[in-house]
Amino acid sequence: MENHTLSTLILAKNFLYSSFLSVIYPIAPHQLLLPNPTYISLFVGRNCPLHCQHCSFWKKKESYQLSYEQGKKLIDTLFSWIGPFRLNISGGEPLLTKDMLLIVTYAEKKGIRCGMASNGYLINEKIAKAIVQSKLSNINISLDSLNPSKHDRIRGTKGAFAKAIRAIELIQKFRTDKRPLIYINAIISGKNIQDLVPLTIWVKDQHLDGINLQPIISDRTFGNTHAKKQWYKKNPLWPDKNINTILNLLQDLKQQGYPIKNLESDEIKTLKNYFMHPEHPLSQTCKIALRNFYINHHGDVMICQNYPPIGNIFREHPEDIWKSKKAEEIRKRINVCRNDCQLLLCNRPHHRRRIIGSFIKFLR
Repeated sequence: MENHTLSTLILAKNFLYSSFLSVIYPIAPHQLLLPNPTYISLFVGRNCPLHCQHCSFWKKKESYQLSYEQGKKLIDTLFSWIGPFRLNISGGEPLLTKDMLLIVTYAEKKGIRCGMASNGYLINEKIAKAIVQSKLSNINISLDSLNPSKHDRIRGTKGAFAKAIRAIELIQKFRTDKRPLIYINAIISGKNIQDLVPLTIWVKDQHLDGINLQPIISDRTFGNTHAKKQWYKKNPLWPDKNINTILNLLQDLKQQGYPIKNLESDEIKTLKNYFMHPEHPLSQTCKIALRNFYINHHGDVMICQNYPPIGNIFREHPEDIWKSKKAEEIRKRINVCRNDCQLLLCNRPHHRRRIIGSFIKFLR
């Protein structure tokens, strides 16, 4: 527990310092003022047992997996550079990687806080116990509706709802000291907009730790780098104008203390504009250029998934990658980018505010 507390304090200190530099750097862009990344992501591959309508990762199978030794090397290299950090693990389905929970266990022992996004489909009693034993900090389970057939249709797989609910129940049963925290990730789409308010209320009633609501976006980020213009017109998941009413109801629930982890007031405004005028570029500047360090299972490093890699962590030191000319060129391109992938939960502009708020709550 002492190691966990110390790593949390160091993580918060590093985060606050990087946040300060991220304000200074655009004014005085000197290498000495370049902040270290604060959002480290590990993408473990496309493989997934579900066939979600809003994603195309699952359409291309992969045989290669990140090994335990590679995971250790990746973690040690990053730790030697920036000290304790948060590692956000995603896919595909991370639990299809054989050594995934061994990697999590190793990272958590070093004081690295790991979070994992999962659809819950593979989580049986044995795996639930292993998740708890790994000391994973949080797990985000995909759940789009309390209506089983509706969730299964969105996720393209019969039985997906039952597996997700069972996964939540098992982790709740075995976890101790509320670890891992259990969050729900739900998409905001035309297929489930009427289900989001009941789902949010259910999350609180079930004593889960929160819900994240992800708007449907073009599949540019989910495996298709060439999303078509006006893609939303033919997308069956695109919501109608009733979305504004639902967003208002969700905002009311958040103000009443329901555990919605995103949807701050200006996010609501952005989403309303986005859903009413999807043909318009987003107005805000993307915030990830000085923050995101995205690593795939081959070791390729990106700042954004929609731009080429800036290096490989198995062949180069991460600090050299982060401060490279390639990285600087990509940052310049990101700073003028207005694509809808800014609306992804991992790219949301209030990430800093949320982390700092959690740190203040921790200190109390």
